[in-house]
Amino acid sequence: EAAKIATLNPDIIVATGDWMSKEDTDITVGKAQMKALVDIAPVYYVAGNHEAWSPLCAPGCDCSI
Repeated sequence: EAAKIATLNPDIIVATGDWMSKEDTDITVGKAQMKALVDIAPVYYVAGNHEAWSPLCAPGCDCSI
């Protein structure tokens, strides 16, 4: 959770992909977590293969935080 990460006082936060799976495509929790993390340090996100095939993150869709 963001509060625990904040105690580490990070210079950057790197978030790897695969926030979803074929069984669970709800990224609401992940997006809320990222919104909290950007207040702590710069966040760099790399999409995983699960996001790549998801229609939720197809070109033109808003997957921004």
